[in-house]
Amino acid sequence: MKNLFFAAIMLIPTAPCYAQEDPAAEVQNKIIGWTQAYLKNYNLDVYPVEKNNDIIAVNWKIIPVQITRNSSDGSSLAFNLNGNGIKPLKDTENSQDNVNLSLDFYYCHWVTIDTKFRTRGDRQVKTDYMYYAGLKPATYESDNSFKNADYLFQPYIGFDVPYTDIIPYYWNKLVKPVPRKNRPLKSQPVKAYFIYSFVSKIHREVDTNVDNRTELEVDYWMDLIDKSILDYKLNVYMDKDLVKRYQYYDLSILYPVIGKLELMIKWSRGALPPLFTQTDNLTYGVRYQFGAEGY
Repeated sequence: MKNLFFAAIMLIPTAPCYAQEDPAAEVQNKIIGWTQAYLKNYNLDVYPVEKNNDIIAVNWKIIPVQITRNSSDGSSLAFNLNGNGIKPLKDTENSQDNVNLSLDFYYCHWVTIDTKFRTRGDRQVKTDYMYYAGLKPATYESDNSFKNADYLFQPYIGFDVPYTDIIPYYWNKLVKPVPRKNRPLKSQPVKAYFIYSFVSKIHREVDTNVDNRTELEVDYWMDLIDKSILDYKLNVYMDKDLVKRYQYYDLSILYPVIGKLELMIKWSRGALPPLFTQTDNLTYGVRYQFGAEGY
């Protein structure tokens, strides 16, 4: 049944949205504005989670379908299916046990700020920062046994944090790391998302007594040294009364080996829903990316 569930997620069909009452020419313009991507991004991390290296965990992330409507004013309306999870191949307390599958609708636009630190020749260049408003109307969250599972309804807002791209901008200028093939050096800002999760418990063997919750998600990456990338993620979960708090850090350094295969040094610490089991693990492993590169 589990395999059939994941297969069903992968096979959901998509199609452009049409306004039936529009003239043919306008409908054609709307079709041009929509883009579809299948297997947009797929990460697979494999790493040991015990000191004697006899227990392996798999960290997966997939966006099998993404549909985007780009407008001439720079805004975008997007829909995607996405999933991620951590699966230890044996029972262990040194790894998270997490599955998350969701539908995601969001709108994004940009704000131009005169940051002054960016230059092109003798001329200052302004910086565009994105902001987001979205809704995940259906999120399924469970452990890998599917014995502890919740349904979530999640409105959220997000934004690029202004001026946080100043560090990688000057880092790239001073250190001059060698870029990866077909990918120029980039200086990205920190992305922050504030989420409120309405939680309905489907079935539970272990009750964490965390129902509706407020969440903070922070995503960041930068070029580090020659061809290597620093990838950082932070998740903070607070109950509806803002009394209980759980957090999870994931810090990885990745270096390409062959094609999209990367060596990885990984430090993860904290707790993830639905069980909020505390872990602290410094390890090494590999990452393979299918589809578009996630950086």
